[in-house]
Amino acid sequence: MEGESVDTEEERMAEDTKEEEEDPELKALKEEIASMEATLKEKRRQVASYSDRADDFTKTGYARKVAEMEMMRRARSVRIL
Repeated sequence: MEGESVDTEEERMAEDTKEEEEDPELKALKEEIASMEATLKEKRRQVASYSDRADDFTKTGYARKVAEMEMMRRARSVRIL
């Protein structure tokens, strides 16, 4: 009886493998999901980049740039003296 259960288990594994290989719809869906995940990752990078650039055009971003320039001006004037 033990030999029969091994054969049955091997047959189930073979059938599972066949189902995965034979189902083109499932394969297509997995490829589409992978493609969408890659697109999502790129879109998130773009949003982060746009957020960083948008900060430069806000009042806070402008104030930060002014402060940076003021610090650079002071640092240069200290070196000259």
